[in-house]
Amino acid sequence: MKRMMGGILVLALGALAALAASSYWFGIRTESEYNAMIQRSAEWQHFKLTAHEYTRGVFHSEARATLELREPPPSVQDASTDEESFPFTVILAHEITHGPVPFGMFPNGARVLRPALGVIETKLTLDPRLRELFEKIRLNDQEFPTMDVITVLKWGGDGETDLIVHPYRGEVGEESKLGLDFHGLKSTIHFSPGFKQFKGTLSLDGLTAASPGEVDFSLKGMHCTFDQFEGQSGFYLGDVNYGLERMAMKHSDPADANQDFSFQGLTLRTQARESGPNLSSSAVLALDRLNAGPESYERAGFEVELRKLDSAALGDFQKTMKELRRQHGSTERLSEETLAAFLILLPRLLKHSPEVELKEVGFVSTGGEVRASARLSFDGARIRSPLSFPMLLQSAQMETTLTAAETPLVRLLASMGSRETPAAVADADVNGPAGSETAKDPEADVRSTLAVLVAQKYLLLENGIYSASARFSGGLLSLNGQVIRLDQLLGQ
Repeated sequence: MKRMMGGILVLALGALAALAASSYWFGIRTESEYNAMIQRSAEWQHFKLTAHEYTRGVFHSEARATLELREPPPSVQDASTDEESFPFTVILAHEITHGPVPFGMFPNGARVLRPALGVIETKLTLDPRLRELFEKIRLNDQEFPTMDVITVLKWGGDGETDLIVHPYRGEVGEESKLGLDFHGLKSTIHFSPGFKQFKGTLSLDGLTAASPGEVDFSLKGMHCTFDQFEGQSGFYLGDVNYGLERMAMKHSDPADANQDFSFQGLTLRTQARESGPNLSSSAVLALDRLNAGPESYERAGFEVELRKLDSAALGDFQKTMKELRRQHGSTERLSEETLAAFLILLPRLLKHSPEVELKEVGFVSTGGEVRASARLSFDGARIRSPLSFPMLLQSAQMETTLTAAETPLVRLLASMGSRETPAAVADADVNGPAGSETAKDPEADVRSTLAVLVAQKYLLLENGIYSASARFSGGLLSLNGQVIRLDQLLGQ
C-alpha cells in the first residue's frame, strides 16, 4: 500500500513538474508572440503599441504597454491643432495565463479550460489628458462603460480577440445634462500570425443621447462583418459589410426642424482586390429611406468602382504623405506639398489605364426620381513624364448620363443652394424699412437656370423629365449629340 501511495505521489510530482515545465515553455512562446505583435504595430499608420515591461512567471505573466494615437486623422487636422494635443495614450495592463491549457476568464463570464498558447486579459487606463476631458464634462472615468478584452493566442500563432463594452446609462454635464443610454457593444476578431489577416464581427444594439429642450439622438441596430488580408502590395484587401437599422436626430425647437434628419436601412459594402501590380476597389451604399428636414427620399445610394490602380505608386504616395505630415503637421504648407507630390506621381498612377465608374447614384422622392451614372478612364499608353494638361486631356475618356424628374431635381438644387449661401440672410438690411428686403424664391431661381440650360440644349426636357448625356474623348466633348468646344462651354 505504501509503495502504491509512493508511486502515485511520484507520478503526481512528475506530472506537476511536467505541467510547470510545459507552462514555462509556453510562457516563453507567448512572450515571443506578444513582442511580435508589438513590433508589428510599428507599421500601423495612426496607432502604435509600445511595450514597457514583461514579467514572466511559471504559470502566469504580466505585461504593460501603451496604445498611442500618433496623429489626428486627416479629417480633423487643421491649422489650429495644438502640437501637444496629440498623441493621446491608453495604458494597457495585460495578465497572461500560459498554455498548454490556460485557465482564464472569457467574455461570457465563465472561467474555462481551453487549449491555447496563452490567454491575455487586458485592462485599460486612460491618458491623464483624457481624464481631464472627462472631468470637464462631469464624467467620472470610473463610471464610464466598462469593457472586457480577452485575446487567445493559439498554438499555431494565430489568435482571437473578444471585446465586450458593457451597457451604460447615466448623465453627462452639470448645467445642461446629456442623458446617455448605451446598449453595449460586442466584437470578435480572428487574426492570423503577423496580423496578415483579420476576420470578424462587430455589433451595437443601440445608443440614445438626449439633451432636454435641445436635441435627441438615437442609433439602433449597427452591425459589421469584415474579412481582410494583406496583399502582396502591402495594402489590406477583402470585404467589409456594414449595416445600420436606424439613426435619427431631432431638435426640440420647431424652428430648427429643417436640421432634423433620420434614415432607415443603411447598408455599405466595400471590396478591394489585387491583380498583379494593380489594385481595384468598389463601394456600394444604399438607404431604404432618408428624411432630411421637410424632404424625404427613398432608395437612395450609389455604387462606385475604381479599377487598375497602380499599387506601387499608391504605396509611394502613402509613404510621401506620412513623411509630409510628420514634417508639416496640418499647416497650409502640407496642402501645397501634397498636391505637388500627387502631380509628380500622377503619371505612374495612370500608366495602367485606370478606370473610375460611378455605376449609379440617385434617389426616389415625391414627384419622381433622380439617377445618374458616369465613367472616367485614361489611356496609359499616352501617359509619360513630365505630364502636361493637354496630354492628360488627350488620354482621358468620360461618359455620363443623367435623368431626373423636374420636381425632385428642383427641390434638391434649391436646397443645396440655400445651404451654400446662408450669409445672404445675415447681409440683409435690418435697419431698412419693413418689407424692403427682396423676397427670394430658391425654386424659382433654379427653374430659371434650368430653362436657360434647356434653351442652350445642355439639358433636354420631355414630359417633365430632364435628361443629359455627355461624352469626352480625344480632347473633344459631345453633349446630347452635339460637339462643343471647351472654351465655349466655359464661356471664354
